[in-house]
Amino acid sequence: MKNIKSNSLKITIIIFSPSGNTLSAAKLLEQRFLMRESQVQLINFTARKEISDQESIIRYLNERVNPHDVLFIGGPVYAGHLQQNVKDIIKALPMPDSKWGSLAVPFISYGGVHSSIALKEAGALLRKKGRKNISGMKIAASHSLTKKFDFSINENKPGEDEIQVIERTVDRVFEAANKNFEQIKDVSESFSYISFTENLIYQIFSEKTFHKIMFGKREFKYNKCIGCGVCAKRCPVQIIEMRNKMPMIVDDSSTNCCYCAECYSKCKFDAITWNLSKSKKYLSHMKSKGKFESQQSAVYPL
Repeated sequence: MKNIKSNSLKITIIIFSPSGNTLSAAKLLEQRFLMRESQVQLINFTARKEISDQESIIRYLNERVNPHDVLFIGGPVYAGHLQQNVKDIIKALPMPDSKWGSLAVPFISYGGVHSSIALKEAGALLRKKGRKNISGMKIAASHSLTKKFDFSINENKPGEDEIQVIERTVDRVFEAANKNFEQIKDVSESFSYISFTENLIYQIFSEKTFHKIMFGKREFKYNKCIGCGVCAKRCPVQIIEMRNKMPMIVDDSSTNCCYCAECYSKCKFDAITWNLSKSKKYLSHMKSKGKFESQQSAVYPL
């Protein structure tokens, strides 16, 4: 890769953001880079119905992504892991060439009390796709699901602390841009910031396994539904469709529910039921014990 000039950085930001928290972080990143006269492209994969498998993701990336120097990949933390759709996007990335830059910055948003191994997973996947991780970022955000609970987590986040973290991340990118490519080191080892025991637990329990344990069955209560279509609009994987003015789950095995619960949390009429008692109990316990990460939002290496 040729050396890049910090005063002409080309930045591409790719995200998947069911609740909008990762999108908020991405827009702040975009704003900060634009303020420093960089060229920025923001691509949001959320609710893209035409992207349902690896082949369509590859095609979409090749058609939409502009030539760039640094690639940002962002998504939420689900059950301690990098959300599966974000993993699929990284796996579909072409190897670096004259269009696809060799430098990457993974970032995650999380509404729980910990971000677990998600950033570590993102860094490892990016390395497999030939990228150097020049930094990594985690952003604490309000937990959208707790808006229907009797308690909240990370209320009013992202806030000033998160903005400062984003600004430090932008500074890191410009610092890297001023180095020769050979001098730039991959820093993904710094993304392993949780304990060995916690790491082992999340390696054993996948996102899918955790969701099967913590989430009950979702059902529509049509006697309460007014057919507003909010649930269909909010579904980030577009498996809810309005048929005869009523929501229905699309029978499509290639696209699965990602358990974001956006349909449930955004319904104003309680027309969707979801037995989230286990999830509520777990989050309430973790909050009451104060089991938050020592730095809720941070740029790595620290």
